[in-house]
Amino acid sequence: MRGKIKKSMTPEQIAEGQKRSRELRKELQAAKAEREKAKAKK
Repeated sequence: MRGKIKKSMTPEQIAEGQKRSRELRKELQAAKAEREKAKAKK
């Protein structure tokens, strides 16, 4: 399925999707770290 989607996307769209994925991953990791930090304080 990923291949079919990729074929219909422009290189710019693929690059933007990869950028957004990296940004989201960073945000999720930061949120997880905050939750763990808060949990450790209890």
